[in-house]
Amino acid sequence: MNLEHICYGCFQEKPDGASVCPRCGFCAEEEQPFLALPMETLLNGRYMTGKVLGVGGFGITYLCYDLTLEIKVAIKEYMPSSLATRHSDKYSVALTGRGQEDYRNGMERFLDEARILAKLQNTPNIVSVQNYFKENNTAYFVMEYVEGMSLKAYIASQGGKIPYDQALTILMPVMQALTQVHALNLTHRDISPDNIFITAGGESKLLDFGAARSSAVEEKSLSVILKHGYAPEEQYSSKGNQGPWTDVYAMGATLYRCVTGELPPDSIMRVHNDTLKRPRNWEFLFLRMWNRAF
Repeated sequence: MNLEHICYGCFQEKPDGASVCPRCGFCAEEEQPFLALPMETLLNGRYMTGKVLGVGGFGITYLCYDLTLEIKVAIKEYMPSSLATRHSDKYSVALTGRGQEDYRNGMERFLDEARILAKLQNTPNIVSVQNYFKENNTAYFVMEYVEGMSLKAYIASQGGKIPYDQALTILMPVMQALTQVHALNLTHRDISPDNIFITAGGESKLLDFGAARSSAVEEKSLSVILKHGYAPEEQYSSKGNQGPWTDVYAMGATLYRCVTGELPPDSIMRVHNDTLKRPRNWEFLFLRMWNRAF
């Protein structure tokens, strides 16, 4: 690979002097998102950073190239924007206040996600983790890179909803993967169309285990992490009794969103006054599912 002619949007060679890649359309002159590492940064002595794939409140995900295995990977960097910023050297992470303990605790939770994914390494339909390490006063983990789009983006591309049979085809492999997650006494706690990915080959994969926690933990407060419409009642309290049933509710809400095009009402509101609208063909769909099950 000739690094002088590489496109950092797809890691393919591009014509000499071309600013826009003819293969993927990435423009090398576009500015990277705020706080992102410079393209061509070398991490852990083997991973070269490319374009940013996503930015969240606690991290940045990059397209990278593994120089050892010669494959594309995705690398997630711990970068809590409320606690830290990029050092003037453009690489190291520096704290912006006195929240050192919060930063360190957050980093450990970040690495917990990598450890959870490592336990699920051979589980179909879950994005696998290949490595994790600390560098630049922060932490990183390396995941398989899959091309495609989120279920949320796919639904939007189809006019806001999809047929029931198609939704079930997409979600059933993820449901089966969740049984393996639950068998390890883990709860995902963040099932939604954002975190279900449809690959270019049509395969469904479950993403983002950043909120996942052990279902075996007792008498311990859990952080309140929820997505309105998808989170069941117990997620609204740090003392809520959370477990596999928490993911089941969120998966049901995801299916509802797929087939109706509408977000279910917040579960905390449904407890007192359930305003959930049944799909027009709900009884028909229920009978079909019943016949399949029995």
